[in-house]
Amino acid sequence: MIVVLGVLQIEELYSEILYEILHVVGCDASAEEERTPLFSYLQETFKLDHEKHSQLLEMARAKEVKVTY
Repeated sequence: MIVVLGVLQIEELYSEILYEILHVVGCDASAEEERTPLFSYLQETFKLDHEKHSQLLEMARAKEVKVTY
């Protein structure tokens, strides 16, 4: 089955993945140097240019951490 996503949906998905990389509790990749390869792989996979990646990364950083009990 092939699923076609619109640009907005892809950007939302990309942002959520960035958020998870940045904020996942218990994630070992706490330092920026450890996350950089993940960000590069994600950007390459989604075929986003550096400007769009940077914009979405800043938005993900600005989101509040979700607290669940």
